[in-house]
Amino acid sequence: MYSGSIITRTTNSCESFHSKFNGMFYSAHPNIYKFIDVLKNVQKDTYIKIRSSNVKYTCVKQEFLSREMIKYDVNEITRFDFVKTVSFKIFTIP
Repeated sequence: MYSGSIITRTTNSCESFHSKFNGMFYSAHPNIYKFIDVLKNVQKDTYIKIRSSNVKYTCVKQEFLSREMIKYDVNEITRFDFVKTVSFKIFTIP
């Protein structure tokens, strides 16, 4: 933002990633081993974030599906309603 700012803010995700990535190095031209270590850490952190974000949504889907199956088994909803409800809920992107 301006030179007196301690906290650097960016306006888009690419700039944010680039800023954090540059902050992981102590020199303008790090050696190849340091560069690879930083890339491995970025990959590990990204993998953890992706895996942890899907856990909650998957549990919600399973609970929803179980409730709808029970409703269908006790004839509270028809087969058509079951398929319609489940297909809209299961195949939508969170």
